[in-house]
Amino acid sequence: MGFCSSCGYTLTGNENFCPSCGNKSDIGNNYTQSIKTFSYEFSSKLILGGNIFTPDRLVINQDGVTFLKRNKYLIGVDRSFLSFSDISYVKVDRRLISSTVIISSKGSRGIRAENFSISDAKKIEEIIRDKRQIMFDEKTKKASKEVTSIFLVDPRNKDTILCWKRDR
Repeated sequence: MGFCSSCGYTLTGNENFCPSCGNKSDIGNNYTQSIKTFSYEFSSKLILGGNIFTPDRLVINQDGVTFLKRNKYLIGVDRSFLSFSDISYVKVDRRLISSTVIISSKGSRGIRAENFSISDAKKIEEIIRDKRQIMFDEKTKKASKEVTSIFLVDPRNKDTILCWKRDR
């Protein structure tokens, strides 16, 4: 079971494509199977201004960050999803006793989660930054394996030229 990396729709694992947005599912991909699964859930606090019946929730798992907020009609929940590769930065806006977590994406989407405790906001920021760093390290390691260097020697003037070749 997983989530669509584009829209956040919950997938059962049998789909090749997301039934919600139509993007190709990454469930069968070896990359997603090698990822260690984890899940953290944080809720806005009532004493800090959160809703008594339906607090806002921020769920962080191996697929990305999902923000669940009761919609204005009080019937359903609005869901915003950002995959870790789409996140450009995380910022915690601290107030006296509460904080706002601002997660900005590379596009126009973003998440603004209000009325979280300062300790929860720090933990959210730390988890997201750690996960983004791990993804960056994996991409760098993969890119370094794909590139090999070749030294060419010019026979006329004996200069050594360094060329890069990308393996496919």
